Formats: sequence, C-alpha cells, structure tokens
Amino acid sequence: MRALEYDWIGKYWGKAQPDTSCSGSEYPAYHPLAWHMLDVAAAAEALLMARPLLRERLARMLALEPPQAVSFLVWLAAIHDVGKFARAFQCKVPELWADPVPIDVFRHGTRHDADGRKLWDKWLKDTDLINRIWPGAADEVLETLIGASVCHHGEPAQPSGTSLKHGFGPGANAAAACRDVLLDLMLPRSLDAPGPGLSQAARASHWIAGLVTVADWLGSSQRWFPYASPDGSPISYWEKARENAARAVREAGLFPARPSIAAGFERLTGKTGAPTPLQDWALSVPLPSGPLLFILEDVTGAGKTEAAHVLVHRLMAEGRASGAWWAMPTMATANAMYARQANMLAGLFDPDGVRPSLALAHGQARLHEAFQASRTDWGASERTLGDEADGLTASAACAAFLADDRRLSLLADIGAGTIDQAVLAVLPARFNTVRLLGLAEKVLVVDEAHAHDAYVTEELLRLLEFHRAQGGSAILLSATLTNRQRETLVRKWQGVPQGKSVAGWDANEARYPLATLTSREAMQAEEIAPAPWSCRTTPVERIDAPDAVLERLTATLEAGGCAAWVRNTVDDALAAAGMARAKGLNPIVFHARFAQCDRQKIEDEVMELFGPRSTPESRQGRLVIATQVIEQSLDLDFDQLASDLAPIDLLLQRAGRMRRHAWRTRPEDAGEAMLVLAPPPVEDADADWLRPHLGPTGAVYRNHGALWRTAREVERRGCLTVPDDVRALVETVHVSDMGDCPEGLTAATDAAEGKHKASAQLALNQMLGLNSGYTVDQPYQSELRIVTRNADEQLTIRLARRDAGGGIVPWADHDGPEWKRWALSEVRVRPRIAPLDSRSLPELEADLAPVIARWGRFEREIPVCVLEPYGEEAFRGYIEEPCTHNCLEILYDKRKGLFIRR
Repeated sequence: MRALEYDWIGKYWGKAQPDTSCSGSEYPAYHPLAWHMLDVAAAAEALLMARPLLRERLARMLALEPPQAVSFLVWLAAIHDVGKFARAFQCKVPELWADPVPIDVFRHGTRHDADGRKLWDKWLKDTDLINRIWPGAADEVLETLIGASVCHHGEPAQPSGTSLKHGFGPGANAAAACRDVLLDLMLPRSLDAPGPGLSQAARASHWIAGLVTVADWLGSSQRWFPYASPDGSPISYWEKARENAARAVREAGLFPARPSIAAGFERLTGKTGAPTPLQDWALSVPLPSGPLLFILEDVTGAGKTEAAHVLVHRLMAEGRASGAWWAMPTMATANAMYARQANMLAGLFDPDGVRPSLALAHGQARLHEAFQASRTDWGASERTLGDEADGLTASAACAAFLADDRRLSLLADIGAGTIDQAVLAVLPARFNTVRLLGLAEKVLVVDEAHAHDAYVTEELLRLLEFHRAQGGSAILLSATLTNRQRETLVRKWQGVPQGKSVAGWDANEARYPLATLTSREAMQAEEIAPAPWSCRTTPVERIDAPDAVLERLTATLEAGGCAAWVRNTVDDALAAAGMARAKGLNPIVFHARFAQCDRQKIEDEVMELFGPRSTPESRQGRLVIATQVIEQSLDLDFDQLASDLAPIDLLLQRAGRMRRHAWRTRPEDAGEAMLVLAPPPVEDADADWLRPHLGPTGAVYRNHGALWRTAREVERRGCLTVPDDVRALVETVHVSDMGDCPEGLTAATDAAEGKHKASAQLALNQMLGLNSGYTVDQPYQSELRIVTRNADEQLTIRLARRDAGGGIVPWADHDGPEWKRWALSEVRVRPRIAPLDSRSLPELEADLAPVIARWGRFEREIPVCVLEPYGEEAFRGYIEEPCTHNCLEILYDKRKGLFIRR
C-alpha cells in the first residue's frame, strides 16, 4: 500500500543532468522532482538555522514567532518547483516522458514558474486548503508569498494561460499529492497566528524570493545533493536531505562569522594613539533599539572610515548585524576601501570562529580559499533545457550569478564595491532579490554620500527604505553634505512625508563636523570637535589658461616635488598629458577608460608613488593627470594640486589630496597653493563663459550657477579653511536661489535644475516599490541593460587578443581563472562614443562561439573586440553598430586608454 501511495514520485523528474564525475551504473539518470523539492526545503531550513538574524527578521516581517516562521518558510521553499509537474517541463527529457499523451504536443510550452502560479491560482480558491495552511491569512497574502517562492528564476511571472487539464493532465493530481506530503512534513499543524496585512506580506516577498533562490541554487548542487532513486518514503528522504543541507551550508561558506567580543580601538582599526573626537563619539554614543541611520560629516581624512568601522563592530557585537557592505562612488575608491577593510578585518571577528569572507564587488576579488572554492560547488553549470526560464536551470543561473565578484561580494561577510552594485537590489534587474538577501543582515555603509546625481540619490533613498524595512542599519559618510540632503535622508529613514516636519530638525544647521543618529522615532545631531591635524588652510589661486597651470606644476616638479592635475573629462586629461609630454614630462594618466587589468596597474602605481607609504625618492618629480577617479576616498598626497573648476564640494574633496599628510617634509620651492583652472567670475558672464578653456566641463557639471559661485568664492577668499568654512561654502554654492548669479547663466542653470528633477523622476519610475512586493509591475532585464546612473549609461566591451594558435583569449594576462581574466579585460564607454547595442563582428562568430559558451548567461550580451598590434605601443580592433552595420574602430593604448573612431 505504501508503494502505491507514493508511486507518483518515480514518474516525475526534477533534475536529469547527472554529473559525469558521479555517473555510472549505480548513479541514477534522474533525480525525482519530489526529492529535489525536499532538497531545496532542507537548504532553506539549514540557511535559516545557520543565520539567526535573518531568521528573526523574516519572522518579524511575517508577524510570526521564529519557529513558526521557519516551518512556513521551509514549506514555501519546498513548493518552489511545483510547476515542474506540468507537461511543458516533463517533456524536456523525452526518455523520461511517462504521460499517455504524445510528447510533441508540448514541445513549446510554458515556463514552470508560470505553471506553478497557475496551480496555486486555482488551489487558493479552496477555503479548506487555506485553513489547512494559515487560516488567519487572507488568500491575497498567501498568493503573494507563494508567488515569491514559485517565481525563483530571477524575476516574477504571471500565471500561465494553460488549462490544468491540458497543461498538467495527470500531473495535477501528482502535484496535489506532493503538496499534501510537503504540508504534512513541514507544516503538520496550521499556523495559528493572525496573518500579516497584504502590504506587510508584499514587503516580505522580496526577501522570501531571495531566500528561495539561494536555497534552490544550493539544493541543485550534486556535490551535496546527489541523485537518488525514487524508492523509499518522503519522510526518510527528508531526513537525508536535512543532513546533506547542513553540510552544504557549512561548506558553501554561508555560516556567518562570529564578531570579536572586545576588540578595542587599536585592534579594531589598526590605529595607534587616541581616537579622534568623531571616533570617540562612535565608541560611546548610546545605540537606540531598532534600525539606525548614522550620518557622519567631517573633513576629508578625518577618520570617518574608522568611526564607521567602530559602529559596524558595535552593531555586530549586539547581534544586530552579521557584517557590512561598503558602497563607494567609484571603482578606484572601492579598490581602496577593499584594501582598508582587508587590514581591519581581523579586529571585527572572533579569530577562533568561522573564518570571515571579504570580497570586492568588481574585477579583482580576493576571497578566503574556502569561500572562493565553494562557489564552484554550488554554482556548477547544468545542461540548459530548451527555453526553460530564459535558458537557465537553477545551477546554470547560480553559476552565471556567482561568476562575477560584483554579485558574489554581497554574500560575503564584508564586501566593498560601487554604489551601483547595491542599488541593483531595488531595480528590476534579474536576481535583484539575491542582492537584497545578501544585504539583509549587513550594515550598509555609503561613503561620499553627497557625491551622487539626482538619479543615484533617488536609488540610494529607495535602497535605504528597503534596508530599514527588514531591520538593517546604515552609515552614511560625507565631507560636504548640504542641510537639504541630510534632511531628505533623515526624512526617508523615519518615513516622514513631505509637508510634515522632522522632529528636532534645524533647516539652518551651521555646526560642522556633525554626527547625526536617527532611529524610527527620533533624531539627534551632535557637533563634533575637529581632529587637530584635520584643521588647515589651503591657499587657492584661480588660473586662466591650461598652459599656465602646467607651467606652475612644472616648477613644483623641478623643485623636487610631486603634483597632480584633476581634469573633468577624459579628453581634457589626454590633452593635458599631450601638453606635458611636449614639455619633456612623463605624466601618469589615470582615468576610467582603461581595461580593468591596466586600470588596476595604474591605480596600484599611483597608490605606491603617492600613498601613505610613498617615499621622497618615489614622489620626486612625478606628475599625475587624472579625472575624478582620484578626488574621493583615496589616501593620496601631492605637494601641489591643480583642478579644473568644479562645484565647491568637489573642490574641497580634491583639496584633500594636497599636502594631506602633515608629517611629510616638502621641498621648499614646491607650490603651496591649489590651482583652479577657471574663467574669471565676472558679473556679466554669459552662456559661453566656460567655453574658452573648459567647454566640456559645462556638459559634466550643468549647473553653471554653482560653478560661477564656486569661482567667485575661490577669487574672493583666496584660501580654503577646513573645517571652519566647509558648511558655509557648501550652502552658499548650492543655494537654490539664483538671485546673485549673472543673468547670462540663468538658462543653463534652470536647464540643470529641470534635468535634475527629470532625472529623479526617471529613477522613481524605474525602481521597484517596497509595498508593491515581488510582482510583475514592470519588465525585468539583465543587469547589463539596467541603468544605475542616468548620466553614466555605458556600454561594456571585453577586449581580447589572439594566442599563438590563433584562438581568442582575454586581453588580461592574469594567473587567475578564465572568467576572472575576462572580467579584468572589460572597459566601459559612453553611448556618444559607441551605441549601447554594439556587438562583436559577425565574422568572429565562429571563433567566439566556444569562448562565449563558457561565460555566464549575464555576460553573453557583451561585445568582444579582438585587438591586433597597431603602431609602436597601440592596438586596434573593431565592433559593429547593429543598425547600420558600420564598423567602429577601437584604438587602445596601455598608457592612454581606449578611443573609438567611426
């Protein structure tokens, strides 16, 4: 009788791609669907038991006690693949087809996630079933939560339009039998708690989708869940799956590392001596309960990173976080933060516990061996089955996601990356919910919080809304935040709508440095004494012409000093480098339009020559000409610095790279003034005010009124005094009233304000809604097509070369695996240089096919440019514009970067 009761188990396969290393006469050719569903349920259970903070937060979002929440979440994970009982899925392996209807009828059927939603769409009309699961929950609540589980392939789906009779046939009865078995195993009793409201369930659905996805990835790995025969009962297999899952979570590196108990400031930060006042505040400020938002405002180099690190440790020690993720404005700053976190990592965690993982969210990642090796075990590719979920099985999707350090870093204990990688969690990018899950237990630290345009600012605000909703805390660092920006951040965290006042808010806040701590209900702002060594006055001088700037910098070099010139565009940087070479100088050119491998070499060289460990000999006579890549979060020190005109907050950031280390001995005749290339701030400035020497700057910084005010303050003051002048300068330049600006700049400034508002609205239209839930409100896209920065929508190109045998290999000559070398061979360009839909040359298709076949699904849209030697130190290749079929000529130089000619 028992065998007959479960005879359906052997008729429906869930996995049918046996690992060749495990295959043999004793290894089954397929894994029953019921067993796979139990595997994934066990993986979800093991994850929740290993991560108590995640367990508690999901329970709170579901309005359940943790034990009940675990039972319900495990059951949700189990039912994730119920749509695979459909004929459209079962026909994908003809030799396993057990249906009496001819297989050819279903060759081009529906996706199994949509079929799963179809089943539940019908089942949830059964009041008895709802009462069996959760009588206190409305059917819309269950529909929302079940939909988050069933749609686990990276994006939500609508129920399929197929009928149960035609689309499932006998599979409908098998699915119902499996459903009842899973309920008996995981929810033996109905949930007796009142159900959450629909809005609350919608919020929870985002993270539930992420949990089920990661559990599905783990449960699809044959290393931990080998194929098993359909013999035996679900009860016995369930116990076996739970044993396998415990090992899987441990070996996959998903157990959180324990925080250290009492690290002490020196051990925690690696800094000797007394903490700065800001760091002392971070060590002692009382921490209210609930999610917290910290805003730390202090000058560049005043120790904000260490203060944030202290707060991260305190939150971890109280069990309110398991790690941190540092969101940086640029790749260069992410690299620098990664290095700093690597040095401070030991102080955060218990040395006798699980070894913590550290990851960089782009390009060059160094992970501890266990974490790095494990991802290949739970991300091993499977053979793609037809059109299933956009051509991705669970393991293939996992492999595609984890093959990029940018995504993987979100699952590590400590991660660092660009803000783009974090805000993808709140955009309709496939597998955004995995990013949300990765951030769920971490403190989100955002450096240079002021440094984003309107588009990214709205994304950050939405990310903070999501992060607070699941109980997370955030720390925002800035040297030049305006009062209006700070108010917007506090308002978003507290959920105070526009038109209502924020308790305790001072719109004319003049104190600086300032530490603001905000909970859901209250806000407190405390003035912080500046660190003595952070107080300084930098002479600043306006210069009219580029050649005059270079002349002054050359004098500094000849005196034995070092210098840098920050230009606002790549083209201007290259023009200045050409001028410098004509004078016999050999500048280092540093900008974003290099392949990652070459950019990192330049970045490492710049840090070695001008960082805190640089020597007088290495610095002497050296010149860097760079774009904005060096203006933030990099511990660089130049004897003299020149800058193109930029808004005052950015000039203050750039000034922080001049004579930064007070302990250094400077050459006597090295220039002491920061030089600012800018036209005179005349009262009758017109629309062409910037054009003679800074024409491209007008397109980068469109608020010409702010630029004019900055030039006026530079001329008027003759020096920048920090921290005393910071608040006044920033508020003066960024005031919304245009009354004191020349009339000739009004049109450009008004246009900039209009573009600012339009950009913010564009972001609002694109982002996901917290209360909307994991639903089909808008189409999901590959993250390669999602715009994270409205002004910086860019095309990614992978550079390649030919090896000795004529095969196509990555441009990067690196010792790591092939996927890493391809990531290090990427370069990004703007649409005005190359269209976003550019592609590899069609004639390369045959040579590229075996290369691209090894890439993850996310990378296969990236065009490849094969470079050949061209001239003395340059290389040349081509990509194609698909609409016109015109070839774009790509020139690449390791010293200058990438150019495209049409």
